[in-house]
Amino acid sequence: MKKIKQFGLLFVLLMAFACTEKETIYKYSDRTLVIVSDNNQATEMITYIMGGVRAAYPDVEIHYFQTKPFDIKEAAYLLDEVVENYPVGTYFAAIVEPGTNSERIIFETNGKRVLCPDNGICSWTVNNNPAENYYFVDDPKAYLKVSDLPFQDFYQFAILSMLSDKPLSGFGEICPSPVVYEIQNPVFENDTTKGEVLFVDNFGNCITNITRSELGNATVGNLFSVVADNSEFDMTFGTTYSSVPVGENVCFINGNVRLEMSVNYGDLSAKYNLSAGSKVFLHKISR
Repeated sequence: MKKIKQFGLLFVLLMAFACTEKETIYKYSDRTLVIVSDNNQATEMITYIMGGVRAAYPDVEIHYFQTKPFDIKEAAYLLDEVVENYPVGTYFAAIVEPGTNSERIIFETNGKRVLCPDNGICSWTVNNNPAENYYFVDDPKAYLKVSDLPFQDFYQFAILSMLSDKPLSGFGEICPSPVVYEIQNPVFENDTTKGEVLFVDNFGNCITNITRSELGNATVGNLFSVVADNSEFDMTFGTTYSSVPVGENVCFINGNVRLEMSVNYGDLSAKYNLSAGSKVFLHKISR
């Protein structure tokens, strides 16, 4: 009987330990900071910023997304994607700033705070989820002027202030009109499909903001005449890359339900000098 009691006690202790371990393993932070940057995560600047955040707010979970170097327009699309898909209460810091001399702004949209340079990187977010007010980040730390702060110190201090839930009006003056670049929303008019390139993948394929509904009555096998920035070319509407012979241009609705423009076993971006933000106009050629 004594052994049975001892075994029962041991079983209870093991179960309690197992439950404690499970709670520890599956316990997630209810606060998340998302960083979008063209810097490698292992750089001194990023480790300095992330280390400062972890030291001050160990409860905050940090997610990191790296974009192409100096590509503000592709970063603008990625920033909008994460702002759109992360939950209310998430904090965002976009650090893509060629020249490191832009004004910086902070704003809140749909219960999410966003800190970024005022260089057009918030273009898609302003277009899709505008904020009530935008504020310049003039003084992230009260006793220091922005002009006196090294780049990495500025972003660390500003991010820490953002995470402290400091009122946005305390960051600086209202920014009356954030810098945005012209966006070509997808539309079908006058027998022409208009849109723009959202991003270019590692193979040079150009993914646009055009969906099936903006292609009119086009069917698989139709030929499009395409004008994209300063390039003009023809392209077959197919179902996948292999809808055309190797080396030929093809477009199709991809798995994300967007029009993808490609060269079968080739690099469309390099072939026609296209990048994120390139405006695209397609006109169906009768066959």
